[in-house]
Amino acid sequence: MWWLLVLIVALMLFAKLDDVIELFKSKNPHYQHEKEKEQIEHQEERIAIRKQLNEARGLSCRIMSNQLIYISADTDINAKVIAVDDDWVELETTKKKKKIRLYLKVADITSVAKLL
Repeated sequence: MWWLLVLIVALMLFAKLDDVIELFKSKNPHYQHEKEKEQIEHQEERIAIRKQLNEARGLSCRIMSNQLIYISADTDINAKVIAVDDDWVELETTKKKKKIRLYLKVADITSVAKLL
């Protein structure tokens, strides 16, 4: 019976092992510098996508996002950009001959391509 207790304690410690490793890594200045670079790159990507969306306001575009899988069967849609905010974008698309308005986070959008 005592081996069951040891097994449970071992599983609990194993689940927290990633957190402990991350804690030790976070104290390393080189690791902190790499994380800061990743955050800066991510912010620059969001700014670039937001700029593309602002330029495409009122135009039909192909929007690619991993979050679209919940809305449609694919990860990209053809939509008209209606409005762009700092964090959100309003899109208008047609589905089964009905116009639908979608609201997506700019951070979730992976790419924007204007349609001619």
